[in-house]
Amino acid sequence: MKIFTRILLLVFFFNFISFSFGQDHKKPLSERKLKKRKEYTSLKQALKNYKRVYKLNLNNQSLKSLPADIKKLSNLQILNLEGNNLIALPKEIYLRIVFPKFQIY
Repeated sequence: MKIFTRILLLVFFFNFISFSFGQDHKKPLSERKLKKRKEYTSLKQALKNYKRVYKLNLNNQSLKSLPADIKKLSNLQILNLEGNNLIALPKEIYLRIVFPKFQIY
């Protein structure tokens, strides 16, 4: 669990830096609209439909890493990585996540 706390802190740190330097960010969906969006459970399917992915649940999939292609998920607001053996996230994920409502588990 400590790794996820560290990752979460890094995500917020990179969020602060990217906003400080004026990167263009899309407005996140409201909680009501987000609940209506499909939750993807396959990274392969999510990458095929990358513009439509707001929720990605990859829990308990024995993942050790995530591909750099995850940067394509520019609308991602919820990412569940519980139950995996991840050591770190690719740097690309920090640069493409919709904030401030991004949640990582």
